[in-house]
Amino acid sequence: MRIEGYKDIVLSIEELVELSEGNLSAKNIKFYCHRAAAKQNSTVWLSQPDPTDGRKILISYKSIPKTTIEKYGLPSIDTLKELVRQERALEQEGQKQLTLEFAQGRLQDCINHALNEDFVKYCKVYDKLFPKYKDRSKVLLFAKTHSVLQCCIDLKPRYTIAELHSAYLRAPGIKITLKNQLKFGQRLKEWQTSPIQLIHKAKGKPKTEIRKMSDWHIAVIRDLYAHPNKLTNRIIHNMLTDECLQQGKTVVSLGSVEKYLARPEVKNALSISRDKDYYRRVVQPYTRRKAPLYAGDLYYADGSPIQMTCLNEAQNKEIRLNLFVVMDVNSKKIVGFDLAESEDKFNWMAAFKMAFGVQMLLPFEVMYDNASATKTAEFKALKEALMLKGCTLNPTTKGEPKQKADVERWFNTFQSEYQRCVDGYIGEGIRSKRQNGHTDVEHLAYLRKTKGVPTKSETIEIISQLIAAYNANGREKKVSPNQKFAESERPNVVPIDAADLALLFNHSRKIKVSNSEVKLTIRHNEYYYEVYEHTAALKIDGTSVMVYYDETDLSGVHICDLDGGYLCYCRQKVQFHKAKANQTEADVHQIIKQTKHNEAKKNVAKGINNELVAPLAGLELQTLNPLNAALKDSRNDAETQAYLNWVQQATGIKFTDKIGNVDFNDRPNPNKKTKTIQEKHAKKNIVAATLTVIERP
Repeated sequence: MRIEGYKDIVLSIEELVELSEGNLSAKNIKFYCHRAAAKQNSTVWLSQPDPTDGRKILISYKSIPKTTIEKYGLPSIDTLKELVRQERALEQEGQKQLTLEFAQGRLQDCINHALNEDFVKYCKVYDKLFPKYKDRSKVLLFAKTHSVLQCCIDLKPRYTIAELHSAYLRAPGIKITLKNQLKFGQRLKEWQTSPIQLIHKAKGKPKTEIRKMSDWHIAVIRDLYAHPNKLTNRIIHNMLTDECLQQGKTVVSLGSVEKYLARPEVKNALSISRDKDYYRRVVQPYTRRKAPLYAGDLYYADGSPIQMTCLNEAQNKEIRLNLFVVMDVNSKKIVGFDLAESEDKFNWMAAFKMAFGVQMLLPFEVMYDNASATKTAEFKALKEALMLKGCTLNPTTKGEPKQKADVERWFNTFQSEYQRCVDGYIGEGIRSKRQNGHTDVEHLAYLRKTKGVPTKSETIEIISQLIAAYNANGREKKVSPNQKFAESERPNVVPIDAADLALLFNHSRKIKVSNSEVKLTIRHNEYYYEVYEHTAALKIDGTSVMVYYDETDLSGVHICDLDGGYLCYCRQKVQFHKAKANQTEADVHQIIKQTKHNEAKKNVAKGINNELVAPLAGLELQTLNPLNAALKDSRNDAETQAYLNWVQQATGIKFTDKIGNVDFNDRPNPNKKTKTIQEKHAKKNIVAATLTVIERP
């Protein structure tokens, strides 16, 4: 589109179609132009070839009929001329902007060159001023500032002060001291006549507040900074000012207090009482610990609430269960865990029992936190019993959570990677600073409304499955904890059996054994256990023993003597009905079995006696009569002889010395029946006894 003189405008077909917003098609325009060209002396739709591009046709806008202009909503010739002028003005403005941007780009390139390359020649000037700065940060700062200002001086003839000042303010990594444009121009003018010597004059104003702060001020500031209420700098300054006025000391400013407390040596030294977490993270020396060489060398025990809620046993309150785990540090396997409503001794003992009972192995060492459960008598007894078996339980150092860093990291991993997959996951806690550490509150409310809150048993099942999945899954190129634990050597573990496990964790009670039976009463319910082995029963019948039992599994108990020696394992006794009307076939078989078992005990007792007496068979023993033993010392007494002689004379019976050793076969027996020879040698008819079971119709 261009203006021909000042009266007409010529447009291409494409421009005319665009001007009509597509209402007038290119096909119609060509048709109108061809029709007008066919007529002689036509004044409408005048066209001519484009001198720069012969493929295009230029149409005189003035020759377009008014009806066509009105029909397709085309602008008038004057309006179109105004639009063309505005377009050309915008093009000129854009060209100027491009030129300006190009100039600014060249200016920025010069500044960047001064920052990245030219500054090197000024480093040696400032290196002598700051010899104690090992990192040379101030040397680089002033060298780059010097290089940028020198670049601005060199470019001053080609650019305005405003452009140079803007580039100076935008330059990164320099010390901005001339923020005012007027002062910036004055300094450039001065440096043009006398070149820059030093940006830093190696001089400064005397800091009088530093001289005012004495050892007394420092002592008061340190004491207030270590206050348990963690006083702010302003409060410390106010209290210090009051103390200075009372003691007649020099008052120091708030800035002096802040600068002193900002010193690294002061902040680090006082963090031990002010910010213990900062002291542990930044100041305290870190102890590097090597991983154990074998599985079972070291277990870590720790507990933490799970990031899920559930209903309690009564299903009337929403709670978070506490997960207590025992980890093998070598393989990172969770060898035992327990979920409970609180981290108490029962929670600890159940996790330890699983850790030792699943593999039937005791580790060389177990490390745990100093929790309240460790103060109980049950835990102390467990610790002493494990020590006797070669397993030591040691607490971690107080205030050293990194000593069990492996299990602490496991809780973070278990929360973020496993519990997160469960509906109802509440997030990592309010102290978490990670962006994905929190769950949408509205989503949790929606889950409670639609699905409700899971029960305690459901939550235990979910967490158990997740821990099993962790143990079975390997991460990236590492083997799973289960596989590593199974393949590792275990030279330092202590094997145990079911009896050892019972003595470590089961409840115990002193009970007297009678009739080969142990009677145990738990929560007003009676349980009977039979000492099935006859030899053991003969040893403990009528004696008191220690009975070890598990309230969750009362199918059997372990019996030990009062000194701790293991005796036997007893199963719960099977009872049967007294009345024959109630007896089943199983009851009848139990009666027969019990009867034979009782007879067997008699035979065992007799067998033991016969085995002991057998070496004396065939020997005639002169048994001392008890009556002779009682009269032995009194027969030789004179008074006793006189006494017995009186009785002999009075009764007419002559006493002998064979009292108590009389042959009883010579005595007459009126109850003894004399048998004939036929009766003595007759065969008796022996009829075997049978047990007949009559089934009820």
